[in-house]
Amino acid sequence: MAPRPFHTRSDYDDEPGDWEDWDDGSGWMASLTPLRNDLLDGDWRCLYLAWLAGIETESLPDKATEPPVPAGLKDLSAPLGAFVDFLEIDAELVNVAAARSSLRVASDPPAGALKKWVHSLTVAEKESLLLRIAQGDEPNPRRSLMRSFKETAQGHHTTLNDEDTTACRTVAEISEAWQQRVRERQRRIAEQAEKEREHQARAEAQARKERLEDIASRAPVVWKQVSTWIAKRTPKGYDRAVELLVDLRDAAAHANRTDDFSERLQALRNRHASKPSLVRRLQQSGLA
Repeated sequence: MAPRPFHTRSDYDDEPGDWEDWDDGSGWMASLTPLRNDLLDGDWRCLYLAWLAGIETESLPDKATEPPVPAGLKDLSAPLGAFVDFLEIDAELVNVAAARSSLRVASDPPAGALKKWVHSLTVAEKESLLLRIAQGDEPNPRRSLMRSFKETAQGHHTTLNDEDTTACRTVAEISEAWQQRVRERQRRIAEQAEKEREHQARAEAQARKERLEDIASRAPVVWKQVSTWIAKRTPKGYDRAVELLVDLRDAAAHANRTDDFSERLQALRNRHASKPSLVRRLQQSGLA
């Protein structure tokens, strides 16, 4: 089995100084607090996500099978999204898990659906519920009723989807599917980056073409600018003069006027042969 991407066990080994910037999670508590109510309502998604984090940290054996997949993994709430971030679970791993997750029953089902469900309960079930309420075994009767309703609506008694009637996936299978999605994501990113590079290269080439055409149209003026910069007899002046000469050379090549440029360049070199600093710059730029 190929190495899993992202985290490895070594990422979690304790080394001196590893905990200097440790985040104790206190800043996350407010965003994660609603998960307690989710659990009380029979929403086990955060528990499944916690198990899923074990795949990313490679703390689960490859042959281990996944627990029943809860409904609603394709549409995580804000607290669950914060939980995913807190555990640093890769989005593609969540997507692999969510492939077997059905839609979750609405938090506030229609009154008609509730009425139909209540009518479907047997007398024994109703009596058992009333007895538990009377004995104080149901501190939150509405929550208990809603949980039972959702369990029934999802198709079985654990508020999970129908997928757990199929063969459960192993950690190795989930990890391989995850890696495939990661490779596909990386391929898309690489393709997008290549397109952006090509676009940038075309834009730069077009800008360079337009500049060379402009230089060619103003060649006499630019030659005068070269002489002006050389006359300053400063390093900056020489650098600027050489930059303009490179532009003139490329513009001449673009306009098929290389011979004219070469003649003028040779005359300039002869005229300033006594300026070693300028001559050195010309040589370094391929102009001598």
